[in-house]
Amino acid sequence: VVALFKNGVAVDSLDDEGQVILETTPYYAESGGQVADTGVLLFDQGEAHVLDVQKAPRKQNLHTIKLNFGELKLNDKVVAKIDTARRQQITTNHSSAHLLQSALKKIVGSHIQQAGSYVSEDYMRFDFTHFEKVSDAQIKEIEQLVNQNIFAKQAVTFEYMPIEDAKASGAMALFSEKYDSVVRVVTMGDFSKELCGGCHVRNTQEMGLFKIVSEESIGSGIRRITAKTGLSAYHDFLAYQNQLETIAQFYKANSIHKIEDRVNLSLEELSETKQQLGQAKQKLANMEAKLLKTEFVEHNVIQVLIKRIDQNADHLRLLIEGLKKEMPESLIFFASSDQSKALFVAYCGQSVIKSGYKAGDLVKEAAVLTQGNGGGRPDFAQAGGKDVSKLNDAIELIRKKLM
Repeated sequence: VVALFKNGVAVDSLDDEGQVILETTPYYAESGGQVADTGVLLFDQGEAHVLDVQKAPRKQNLHTIKLNFGELKLNDKVVAKIDTARRQQITTNHSSAHLLQSALKKIVGSHIQQAGSYVSEDYMRFDFTHFEKVSDAQIKEIEQLVNQNIFAKQAVTFEYMPIEDAKASGAMALFSEKYDSVVRVVTMGDFSKELCGGCHVRNTQEMGLFKIVSEESIGSGIRRITAKTGLSAYHDFLAYQNQLETIAQFYKANSIHKIEDRVNLSLEELSETKQQLGQAKQKLANMEAKLLKTEFVEHNVIQVLIKRIDQNADHLRLLIEGLKKEMPESLIFFASSDQSKALFVAYCGQSVIKSGYKAGDLVKEAAVLTQGNGGGRPDFAQAGGKDVSKLNDAIELIRKKLM
C-alpha cells in the first residue's frame, strides 16, 4: 500500500471506506468505455471489497474500497484478487464490440464511425454515426457475421507500436481520443484491427455467442446497438425459446415451428369474427335508427334530430350511417357523455349544407362551450370537450341555433 485517502485527504490507515493506491495492481481502472474491475483485497487480519477503480491524476489506479473487517495501513502488503468471472464477461463483451464495428463497416457502410461505447459484465453498448435506422435484415447479417468470426476461432493478438505505424497498418482509431506516442493494437484474425488498451479474449471462440438486443437512435445522426455475449446471450436465447414454447402451448401447436401456421389461422378467424361483429353492430344500429326516425322534427323544410345518446363515438357513427339511409337529406346532432368527456357527432345532407348549415361548425360550437375543440367536414364531423357538466347547455345552444 503506497497511499491511502479518506474523503480526498491522505491518511495513514482506513477502517471503513476510502481509496487506496497499490504499488502494483491487477485491477483495470475504468477507461475507454470499459467498466472497472471489482474484487477483494486480503491482508493480515483484514479484508476489503474493491468497489471501483479510477485513474488518479498521475495515472495510478485509485481503488475505492470498503473494509469488511480489520484496519488497512500504509505499507501493508495485500493480496489483490479481482472477480475473475465478472472480468471474463466484461472481456467477452469488449471484444465483441470490436467485431461489431468491423461488421457494421462491412454491412452498413465504410462511413460508420464509433461515437462512444459502454462495456460491462451484463452487456455491451456501441454508439456509431449513421443517418438512418439499421434495418432488421442488416441486423441479422451483422449478428451472423460476428458469430461466424466467433465460431471461426480467430486468434487475438496484441502489439505495441508507434501511433503513426499503427494508423498506417489500417488499425481503427477514435478521432476524438488522445493517444500516447506508443499504442496497443488489438487484432482479431483478419477481420478486426483497432487501437485499444482494454481487456480482450485471446481467441474469438471465448465469446461463445453474440446476440444483438436492440438498435435505436440516441440523437441526430447517432445510432446505438446494445448486445450480449456468452452466457448472457445464451440466457436471452433461452428466454426467447421459453416465450415461443408458451405461445405454442397457447395456440395448441405441436412445436414452435408450427406457431406461424396457428397464428395465421387465428388471425383469419379473428378477422372474420370482427367482420361479423361489425355487421351485427350495424344491423342493431339500423334497427335503432328506424326507431329514431320518428323523433325527427321539421324546421324550415329540414328534418332535424337533436338528441343526447350516451354511447361511444363508434356507436354514434353507426347510428348516423343507419339514419343516412332512411333520411339522407336531414340534419342530425348527437351529444354524449363518453368516459367523463363530452362528445358531439353531427351529419348534414347536401341540401342542408346548401341551406347554410355545416356539421363541422355545429360540433365546434358545442365543443367550445364544453372547454374543447374540433370540427370536420361540412357533411360529417366529430368533436369533444372536457366539461361534461355543460353537455346539456351545449345541446340547448344547438337547438336554439337550429330551431
